[in-house]
Amino acid sequence: MKIRGVIATSVVVLLSTIALSYIVLRAFSGLTYIRVGSTKWYFEGKGSLNQTQLIWASLLGMSSLGFSVGSVVAANNPSLGLLLGSYSGDWIFRTIFTLIVIGIAGGVAAEDRSGAAVASAIGMISALVFGAILTFQVLPPMMAGLGMSPGNQSDLISAIAVSMLAGALPAALITAVTSAIISRAIMRARIIRIEPLRLPPLPPEEPRPYRFCPNCGANLGEFSPDRSTCPKCGEPLPINTQSS
Repeated sequence: MKIRGVIATSVVVLLSTIALSYIVLRAFSGLTYIRVGSTKWYFEGKGSLNQTQLIWASLLGMSSLGFSVGSVVAANNPSLGLLLGSYSGDWIFRTIFTLIVIGIAGGVAAEDRSGAAVASAIGMISALVFGAILTFQVLPPMMAGLGMSPGNQSDLISAIAVSMLAGALPAALITAVTSAIISRAIMRARIIRIEPLRLPPLPPEEPRPYRFCPNCGANLGEFSPDRSTCPKCGEPLPINTQSS
């Protein structure tokens, strides 16, 4: 496993995660806003999210496999339920499909199967950890003026960050397995199969004529090997026979 290949694949997965999650959020999800407390933050138009907030919201959606963990952390915080509930019930299936696509990208970029799995897991975890860090920058301004108590605000921020970190683990597993499968398939396709070398059969050994006449025992080495009769006794010689 080459370190350079792992780093390159991790970067591919990291960037793919951010890009594809953003595309899914904006183009294919049917989601138009998220609710923070009593405020709806729209993706376009008045009161819309800026680009940094959109990236954060898209990465939050990619961590939907960890939403249940965040709900346990802040079970009594109604704002958390509203925020997580902004994502539709079938969002988790879109997330899994997107993770598989990201895993395919990682598998194509990887140099070997073990490197694909490790690098894809690192890239996915890095992306969602980045999203969790963005939470502490993005979410507090969105809660300004909502009249939420400092305790509820802290619970909401912590629960969202925990959700993203918890969702990173199953997301990394799905991506890593997909990358390993794709990388292995590509490696098999690239292997040059060498057929065993098949030599042609050896030609039959050409028989040599008798050195001595089988009839009279005369030494035939003194005469032409092409003779058909013995020069001593005149008897015909066997043709194409092995030397005695």
